[in-house]
Amino acid sequence: MSTKLKRGVLVRLTHEHGRMFIRLDDLQEGQSQPAAWHQREIVTQKEVDPAQFDRLAFDAQELADLGYYILSRLSAFKTLGEAP
Repeated sequence: MSTKLKRGVLVRLTHEHGRMFIRLDDLQEGQSQPAAWHQREIVTQKEVDPAQFDRLAFDAQELADLGYYILSRLSAFKTLGEAP
């Protein structure tokens, strides 16, 4: 019986062409020991204002949307047997 490789979500800040983004990437656990995680694909990114980010000035809906998106990705991996 083969074991599916585990999947996860990476959340990070990126800067491109003078603009700031919150970027979400899917990760996959490697087969090495200890396991290393590798970016599998870019899922989405959201442009954010750097000053807004520095103040953590996000409204409740923006925070809820981001949290829901992360949890829904993890739930999908769990359903597929790719998360504990």
